[in-house]
Amino acid sequence: MSETRCAGTFLGLLLAVALLGSTNLSAQVHRSATGIGDALILPYWTAAGGNDSLLSIRNDSERASAIKLLWLDEQGGVARSANLYLNARSIWTGAATDEMNPRMVHPLQANACLLPLVLNEETEYSANVREFSLGATRGSMEIIEMASIALDSPLAPEGRWIDCEALAQRWSDGAWSVDAAEGLLPPAGSLSANNNLINVALGGMNTIEATALGGFSDVVQHTLPEVLTPDLSQAVDSDAPGGGVRSAVCEGGHCRVDEWSRPVEAVAAALVTSAVISDYSVAPGLGADFDWLLHRPLDRYQDSVEGFSIGSSPWVSFHTRGGDRYVYCPPQVGCIPGSPPGTDETPFDSDEFLLELDAALHVLSMSREVFGGEPISPILGHPVELNATPFPSLSEFEGNAFDEGIVRLRFDGQDTPLVAPGGRAYVGEPVIAVGFQQFTNGGLPGGTLANYRGTEAPRYEVTIIEPQE
Repeated sequence: MSETRCAGTFLGLLLAVALLGSTNLSAQVHRSATGIGDALILPYWTAAGGNDSLLSIRNDSERASAIKLLWLDEQGGVARSANLYLNARSIWTGAATDEMNPRMVHPLQANACLLPLVLNEETEYSANVREFSLGATRGSMEIIEMASIALDSPLAPEGRWIDCEALAQRWSDGAWSVDAAEGLLPPAGSLSANNNLINVALGGMNTIEATALGGFSDVVQHTLPEVLTPDLSQAVDSDAPGGGVRSAVCEGGHCRVDEWSRPVEAVAAALVTSAVISDYSVAPGLGADFDWLLHRPLDRYQDSVEGFSIGSSPWVSFHTRGGDRYVYCPPQVGCIPGSPPGTDETPFDSDEFLLELDAALHVLSMSREVFGGEPISPILGHPVELNATPFPSLSEFEGNAFDEGIVRLRFDGQDTPLVAPGGRAYVGEPVIAVGFQQFTNGGLPGGTLANYRGTEAPRYEVTIIEPQE
């Protein structure tokens, strides 16, 4: 069997864009290199830790769009569902706020309709502001385009939906109560989204871009606002030769296409990674903190989709910025200088060194304070299930060598890769990661206070094992 390992670098992104442009992927599920698609995964929103989450959803198509919004809690359960009817070339915004009473606050917008109508009730703020309860303090989102609509349709002339009350009436006793697809077209595939995580007290903002899937569905999947589908397990590929759903993974110079009997497996193939890598700093002189969010978007489907399973037993390692120091971190004993069994390129099998990920969201905090205090991440205000900081286990004899460096989460130690019917194996786990770096009152002369944040885009590695000839 031959193995291909690819790193997600800028050059790799350019190559992926070129490959996507030369390959017809309109009905093959793939991870979009442009951030635009017909299914979006927003890995994190929160109203905790002094943070507010400003959500923006964009439709860059010339056609209006019908979109399913699923707010998920941190365990992956659906906390709130809604339908968003968004005009062509438009943006819908809303903010998740208030840790004690988490809710979504959104302006009354002429370019969009949010159903059910109860989500648009007037509030004490003003006649132009609406709010509704989220039922959770933090979580993720699935944003699925259900349908689009022709420019000459009386429902959305020139890409603008008719008023919200009229759309609601179509569900109650109108055409959609009989046929939910009436008058609609398949998704246009031009959605994008992000979440601006804002902490006013600290003067910090992090932008989290949604991961986009292209080629997710080529049919209308329009449902009532309270219905929790379509979701990420319901990709549709009408042209697949075997009646399944095809995935396309473009890495290492060409696109690999496989057909899967379970649609969620096509999504998994598009998202799988064998390693996630990020820079970090926890330098005390800079007041530096680093939180690493790990989102497992398909975890919730292991219970709902028969036969679907994604093993996850990663391990954590650190390098200094110069690359000349290396440690590995058994969760039971902390970090140890040296190299783990095998080499940096070779996976190893030892349960002693593996982490167990058993939820949809995990935060790996590398801040010194977390070890001795409350297990709450200093940036996100999220409970810390994983604490993989090299302190204090290294600080006694390593000095400040690991104040700054590179952290790597490796998924290639597991022995249950995702294997396509043709034998091609995708090694790793469908994971989305985001790094949050914060500096507080550090390094500036004259006693100047400094609070600033950055969002670390991780590097992804993809390992594909080709079948034997």
